[in-house]
Amino acid sequence: MDSLSLESGEIHTIVGPNGSGKTTLMRVLSFLEKPAGGTVTFKGNRISTGRGVPQELRRSVTLVMQDHYLFEGSVFSNIAYGLRIRGVKDPGLRRSIDTALEITALQGFGPRRAGTLSGGESKRVAIARALVLKPEVLLLDEPTANIDRRNTELIEDTVQQLKSEGLTVVMTTHDFSQAYKLGDSMVSLVSGKVVDVSPENIFPCMISGNEATIAPGVALAVQCERSGPAHVAIDPRGVILSLSELNSSARNCLAGKVVRISVEDSLVKVYVDVGTEIVSIITEDSLESLKLRPGTSVYAVFKTVSVRVL
Repeated sequence: MDSLSLESGEIHTIVGPNGSGKTTLMRVLSFLEKPAGGTVTFKGNRISTGRGVPQELRRSVTLVMQDHYLFEGSVFSNIAYGLRIRGVKDPGLRRSIDTALEITALQGFGPRRAGTLSGGESKRVAIARALVLKPEVLLLDEPTANIDRRNTELIEDTVQQLKSEGLTVVMTTHDFSQAYKLGDSMVSLVSGKVVDVSPENIFPCMISGNEATIAPGVALAVQCERSGPAHVAIDPRGVILSLSELNSSARNCLAGKVVRISVEDSLVKVYVDVGTEIVSIITEDSLESLKLRPGTSVYAVFKTVSVRVL
């Protein structure tokens, strides 16, 4: 039976292709949507499809959705909204809002009109509005999608600070580097299921005759008796980069160009455009010997055993 356990006091990042179920999972974890089957267990309470959720549990979990909405008016009034509903009055209200503004690096933003904020500032206000309710679990659905680098960094700093204060944070992201950097644990989702594969190089595909088409004109040799729509995962450590076409037993050899290179600790991630973007993990020695740079023409070579059909 599939199961997922998230430890308290940690940062959990959730990754997966579009349509994999990330947002649905967040809605289930926030008790906004009932699970179609099985149970959610939180603080010793089991919540199933046919049971309501006690108010004290609902108030322990807050979700900031990707498409968040701010009310007209000031930043202060937006953040105060939930507290006023709960009957919190001054001076407790103002003190809590000042703390939330400080955590999200929004000091002095209280009087600002919500309609004048940038996308990144607006997202930080939405996070402050959630934090002011003092949840035990904060759920963030793509908190840094479509915002600038500076606001992304500020949100990442906020998430790391929240962990140091003992808050449990669960966040979805398309940015694998961010998922690795922030997460104490990382969960890969594909078609609503938790999969034990590296999150890079997961592609929707169409399988026919031991070939999986992952993009127009890009077909992989696979070992599979299935046919029809599926997903494939390519182990990035099994992707060899070569400056020339290799004469080897590997049945997959895709011509492409290096798009970007990311150095993380002693490992190097090389992103190659082969008609779609594929990731290879190599060593720094290999990077130097191949003299790879963005724009370098390469071949991405890997065996069928490095391709897993999900």
